[in-house]
Amino acid sequence: MSLLTKKFREYKLSQEIIDVYRDRLDDESITGIIADFSSEFMLLNCLTEKGENAGISVFYIEDITRIRAKGNIRQSLKDLSQRNKTRFKSYKINLTSINTVLSSVQESFGYVSLSTEEILQDQECFIGSIKHEDKDWIALNSFGTMSNRDIKQLILKKDDITCVDAGGKYENAINYLASLKN
Repeated sequence: MSLLTKKFREYKLSQEIIDVYRDRLDDESITGIIADFSSEFMLLNCLTEKGENAGISVFYIEDITRIRAKGNIRQSLKDLSQRNKTRFKSYKINLTSINTVLSSVQESFGYVSLSTEEILQDQECFIGSIKHEDKDWIALNSFGTMSNRDIKQLILKKDDITCVDAGGKYENAINYLASLKN
C-alpha cells in the first residue's frame, strides 16, 4: 500500500479536513473531507472558508502535488463546520473512469460543472447538463452566467477535463436559473 493510499484511508476514516493542491493546474487549494477515492480519482466534500458545504469535487489523483492536514486553519474550519452543523449528503459517484464520474454526477445533481484547467488560462468552468457522449467527447447544454442566462450546446473532449464539480451554491443557482428557461 502506497503512502498516499494509506493517508487517504486515514483521512477518510477520521474525516480530517484537508487542503489538496494541484499546483500545475490551479493556484488555489481544494478544501474538504475525503468522501471516496479510487486508484485514479478523489471525491472531496468541499468546504467554504466559513466551514459551510460547498458541494463536491472529483479530480485526478495524478494531478495532486501536495496535501495539507491538521494545523490551525483546518481546525478553525472544523470548529466552524461543527458550529454550522454542516452536513454532507452521501452521493453514489462511480470513480471507475471519467465516463462513470460524469454520468454519476449528472445523475446525482442533474448537471455537471467541468473544468479544463490545462487548456485555459482563466480557469473557466462549464456548467450544464449532459445531452450526448461517446468515449472521447461530451455534449452539454451549457448554462450561461447569472447575467446572460444563455443556454447553448458545447462539445468538450473528455481528455481535457481536469475536475468535475457539483452541489456548490453558485452551480446550484446557475442550474436553477437554467431550469426556468426550459
